[in-house]
Amino acid sequence: MWSFLQSLAALLSVHAGTLLGGTVLPIILTRFLGAEALGIFTFAASFGLLLLTIIDWGYETRLPLLSASAPESALELVSQAQAAKFRLWYIALLCIILLYAAYFLVPVALFQSTPLQSTSLHNTSSQTTLLTIAPLALYAAWAIARGMTMTYSAVLRGLQRFGAIARVENIGTLSSHGAAVLLVMIAVAKNDNLHGTMPPEQVVMLLCGIIMCFVAGEAAKFFALRKELQEQEHNRSASSKAASTQVRSTFGIPLTWSHLVFVMMQATAIVQSRAGIYALMLLSTPLEIGIAGAVMRFTIAMRLLPGALFHVLLPHFVRSPKRETLGKALAIGLVIGLAGSGGLFIAAEWLIGLVYGAKFLHLAPLLRIAAWIFCLQTLGQVLESYLLARQKERAVNWAMFLCLCSFAAVCVSLTVMTAEIAIWSSLVLESALLLVFGGIILADKPQQENQNSL
Repeated sequence: MWSFLQSLAALLSVHAGTLLGGTVLPIILTRFLGAEALGIFTFAASFGLLLLTIIDWGYETRLPLLSASAPESALELVSQAQAAKFRLWYIALLCIILLYAAYFLVPVALFQSTPLQSTSLHNTSSQTTLLTIAPLALYAAWAIARGMTMTYSAVLRGLQRFGAIARVENIGTLSSHGAAVLLVMIAVAKNDNLHGTMPPEQVVMLLCGIIMCFVAGEAAKFFALRKELQEQEHNRSASSKAASTQVRSTFGIPLTWSHLVFVMMQATAIVQSRAGIYALMLLSTPLEIGIAGAVMRFTIAMRLLPGALFHVLLPHFVRSPKRETLGKALAIGLVIGLAGSGGLFIAAEWLIGLVYGAKFLHLAPLLRIAAWIFCLQTLGQVLESYLLARQKERAVNWAMFLCLCSFAAVCVSLTVMTAEIAIWSSLVLESALLLVFGGIILADKPQQENQNSL
């Protein structure tokens, strides 16, 4: 039990450090460089995260499962995943560049008959492109560096090296974000102006320096985690090493159904976590979207706890897929879920006032409703990790997909879509998914394996 809590705390510290860095830096950029600088940075960061989502290709979930079930194949798994991720990154980047080029070349060709309008639009587009192309290129480099680092992190999670992951990730994140903040402070001090009137070219150069700090941080994490894995393999017995040759050496992009099911699961999970917001984007007004977004921001931020619980339990269930182990994990998840949801429910009015101000206190009742989503998500992550460890990934995928389809059908059938309805619908969606997961587990025959319990 103590080792489990230590592992959970280690992963939580990683998520918390990333969340803190991702919150503090945008505030500093806005305060000292202005909203336009934050806009360029956010645009480039969104591009990098899009590339990262593409190249992950389901490995974030599948690699811990594979390395936990076959620890001797860890290095081979890393080689296969890195090769696939690099190919995906190259293909995705090439497609985006071609689309981006077409976006600018076609208007220029069309505007040739109207020289004055063409010149004005072309100059505006050229200036925008010059201001964003360097941050975009650097964030593309960050995406592949982060993707490669995540491969080692995923394999080490399967080997239950959570302490090593936390140490490397936290040091790298704090160092890179600290260096980025220091760059901003130095640039502002040299400019002798604290009101964000720095010339656009200098702002872009500063943003590039910030992104380079992130790239260097990911490179440092990559080498540190690789060293951790190599040391792990070095300590393995000779017989275990010999068994690693059983893994088939395929270095292309996996397109088999056994892998694509994890890719689809990842995409479905992204949609599920923000289903209420997406429904409002399609069926309601910007005001309702803003209200729901302000309320759901708290539960979305708190998802790091169920996410950490999922990553800790996944390799553990692979080694001990007993019902008794699941019962203990559910008990822990229930305690965490009730504590988190109860705390959010009680502190709803205080949190709304602290974050958004007194004029938004009318959102507190909505936050009290949304608070219970956290408890349902926590229990859902426990059940999902157990099902994946039992090789029920197809059942999990279909359950998530069908629940989302039912959610969409209900939303479309409603005559009006408000923030409150979206939050209640999200609550029902999480409840339905929890019940379906429970039904799948009850219908499955328990395995009798002599392994250690939690």
